[in-house]
Amino acid sequence: MIEANVHRDPGRPQGNSLVRLARILPTRTGSEGRHTIVDLMEYQAKELFAKHGVPVSMGTVVENAEDARAAAEKLGGRVVVKAQVKVGGRGKAGGVKLAETPEDAVAKANEILGMDIKGHTVRRVLIAPTADIAEEYYFSFLVDRAARQYLCIASTEGGVEIEVTA
Repeated sequence: MIEANVHRDPGRPQGNSLVRLARILPTRTGSEGRHTIVDLMEYQAKELFAKHGVPVSMGTVVENAEDARAAAEKLGGRVVVKAQVKVGGRGKAGGVKLAETPEDAVAKANEILGMDIKGHTVRRVLIAPTADIAEEYYFSFLVDRAARQYLCIASTEGGVEIEVTA
């Protein structure tokens, strides 16, 4: 599942960027013509969205806690420190924390790095800017095996359990 906070930037075209991106993902094929599984960490998904014109907030990925200080300073001090693992439920597991200062970002990164989240060891954290969120949307892209097609669930409420909420 990919979660993204969508921020409206009047200077960027909105259009059908997400629709264009959704059309691209299922058609990627490997060297032998088979479909490649798209399994991304949050920072990788954000980079892909940005590349295709979807407005997202970016950040800096760090692998050691001390690097969180410089990343937080670059972003203005108040940041969110987010575990980068390929599993849902990071927030509920304690892998997403608000840091008020660059020093606090170091402390929060120390708490998260090395953490086990559902059998995945956190080796990287995303230092992301905080944002005043005007609107928030949750998307889940699934494979409907019975219908042999992709399914997208979108909701204004959700997160880890978007399938239940939607």
